Amino acid sequence: QRLAHVHDPRELIALIVGLSRQFAEKGGDIIDAMASAAPTEPDVATALRTARRNHMSGSRYIAERLARLDALAPGVSVERAADILGVLNWGTTWHQFTQDQGWSIDEYETWLIDTLVRLLLKEPS
Repeated sequence: QRLAHVHDPRELIALIVGLSRQFAEKGGDIIDAMASAAPTEPDVATALRTARRNHMSGSRYIAERLARLDALAPGVSVERAADILGVLNWGTTWHQFTQDQGWSIDEYETWLIDTLVRLLLKEPS
């Protein structure tokens, strides 16, 4: 609900990254377990595909909001913005950086916001 009322592009990115951070902190282990079980458990694989599809749908919603705010950088389509948001802000990516690479969750959140702003948004005028 809060996403619908945010009109600053950087704030919108920070909000969606913050929501993903909360999910990574509270449910990241569940997604990791599901990813491990998916190759041999069809029901788990289906649930994981549904979660991924929902996540990408949410990323597309944010990309469309950025486009409506006329905030996307030249040459960045809604589709490309949604792909970038979806992949870099997905739980397994959070896990790779914070668990496998040893980044703190604060470091990844800050880096991700800054990176998404740089990749997706127009330069301030």
